[in-house]
Amino acid sequence: MSVAELSAIAPHPEGVRASIQWDVVQAALGTTLPDDYKELAELYGPGSFWGFIHLFQADDKYPALELVGQAAVNLEGLTYLQSRGEVIPYRIEGSESLLSCGRTDNGDVIYWVRERSLSPDGWTIAINAARDDRWFEYSGGIADFLLAIMAKILSVPIFPSALSRRAPSFQPY
Repeated sequence: MSVAELSAIAPHPEGVRASIQWDVVQAALGTTLPDDYKELAELYGPGSFWGFIHLFQADDKYPALELVGQAAVNLEGLTYLQSRGEVIPYRIEGSESLLSCGRTDNGDVIYWVRERSLSPDGWTIAINAARDDRWFEYSGGIADFLLAIMAKILSVPIFPSALSRRAPSFQPY
């Protein structure tokens, strides 16, 4: 399983295992969430991978990283960009629209692409560059994505090239 593999190269803090009321979070979002994301959130808690990638969290301790609130903010941002003529290569309306799940220190937003799978565990990952209209898509889930980039199997052209020279890590807040 990719969460276990990720934990082997970027150890999680000891004893976090957060108790999250997923039924409340999922009701607020109107969707079930992928199992790998839920496992990551419970195992790692708030923090950053590589000191660069921040997964949105199920609680509001850090509003800028709160999953439900950021989903609405980022959807509103995409709607605005689309209204100004920017081409968004994914659905941004309805139950199969993009759903944001993280961001980088540069402001790039990480989304789940829900339009290709009815099952949350089949959602893929797309990243929108913060300062232009570039998109990058990864065909796996969030844990697989983090593992692939931190194991240096995957290079994301949107991310700074210097990032790949860092050792895999997780820093809790």
